This record gives sequence, C-alpha cells and structure tokens, in this order.
Amino acid sequence: MAQIESLSSRERKEIIEEAEKLFKNPGALLPKKGKTQKHTNEKDEIGYIVNNRDLILIKKEGKIIPSLHIARDVELILPKIVVDLGAIRFVTNGADIMRPGITHIDDEVIEGTLVVIVEERNGAPLAFGVAMYDAVDMRNMDNGRVVTNLHHLKDEWFEFVP
Repeated sequence: MAQIESLSSRERKEIIEEAEKLFKNPGALLPKKGKTQKHTNEKDEIGYIVNNRDLILIKKEGKIIPSLHIARDVELILPKIVVDLGAIRFVTNGADIMRPGITHIDDEVIEGTLVVIVEERNGAPLAFGVAMYDAVDMRNMDNGRVVTNLHHLKDEWFEFVP
C-alpha cells in the first residue's frame, strides 16, 4: 500500500534544488506557497505531488526524474536522445533504448546522467533514462543497449492519479 506524506520545508527546498537541474523555470511547477506531498509506492519509489493534483517529479533508483505528465509543458535542461518512429512502441512499453533506433544524440550526454528520450517527428518526450555511455561512445556503436529506461509512457507513474 502506498504511503502519503506532506513534505517538510527542508524536504521541499531540497526538491526545488533538484528541480533546478531539470527545468528552466522550476518555480512555475513548485511555487513557494502550496502543498507538496510525497507518495511512496511498494517499490520505495516516490512521486512528488503539488497541490493534490500534479505529479511533478519521481524519485526512482536514486534519480530525480521529471514526470512525463509535465514534460511536454515545461522547458527541460536535459540532454536529448532522439529515436526513430520504429522505436516508439518499444520505448513506451519500457524497453531500454537500443543504438539502432537512435537518430540523434546531444553532445551533452554523459555516462550515468539522466537523459530525455524524444521521438523524431515532433520531439515529444517518450521516456527518461540513464545514459550507459557518453555521446561519443554511443555514436561509435552500431548496436546494443545505450540507455536504461526509468520512466516511460504507460508505466505506473504515468498512469498514477493522486
């Protein structure tokens, strides 16, 4: 069963500092005034909810990740990996990102960092994951897994309703 708790002001400040690494304007998502709660699931993952309605961030595997619910409405400060249309079905069902499906890799991609996976036609976010290699190394690969998928369309956090 999920646990629901309100954040202390210290915890809220820490979350805002993390959000500043992900969004251009985190104050629009996490206003200074407002109620922020954390929902902890059975896997000890945490969803951060603002004003009882918006899932803003997810903490999973030690990483703070933007929610895909808001990713289309904010400007992210994350390196992008663009996948072709054939990869969309796999990525949105939770598969890790494989090198053959990638059409573009931002230079800023560094091994171990959070990246946003977008589709090539409209640039819509499909998932967030952790890069397994630096951009240069990924570009030199012909096949293999290159990004671990952490949060994707159709996962339990995407389906989550506060």
